[in-house]
Amino acid sequence: MKGKAYELLENHKLVLDAFGFWPSFHDAEVCWLRLDRMKEGVGVHGGPALEFELHFWETTGEVDEDGYFRLVNHNLVHFRFEDVRAVELLGFNHQNAIFELKISAEPQNEEGVTPLKVVFESCYGLGGEFKACRGRVMAVTPCNENGNDIGKTAAPRTPLPRRLVARPCGDPTEK
Repeated sequence: MKGKAYELLENHKLVLDAFGFWPSFHDAEVCWLRLDRMKEGVGVHGGPALEFELHFWETTGEVDEDGYFRLVNHNLVHFRFEDVRAVELLGFNHQNAIFELKISAEPQNEEGVTPLKVVFESCYGLGGEFKACRGRVMAVTPCNENGNDIGKTAAPRTPLPRRLVARPCGDPTEK
């Protein structure tokens, strides 16, 4: 495959438009995850499906007076993958911070489809991987620092008592 694997995602330009680049999603948090067996439409570009939403932001490199990175451009990124196989997920918890969201292209199959391999590199919480024949970015929605959609009037998410410290992700018990 020529190009980047993320270019195989339908609507990947929504992410490029929001951030100006395709991020690694380092320190993003998986807000929710949904598995759907999709009885109808099974097969190439059908079910089963896996969807998830990441709360992601840009780190400026600037450090505030308390030693925390300044975070800007908070967005919720909603992904959907179809014809999902080989799902292995574990550790889902109240935070689900990831080191990286890896998307790679597998060799083209006999149907002429280039499957995707998606890996949640766990930092704290959810980790695992799956394969899918089709993926797309459903939406990129601006949000506040707690991951609440700015345009919605629904009940806000409870803010997590977490601030990004100016050091790499490590032992979750570190202060």
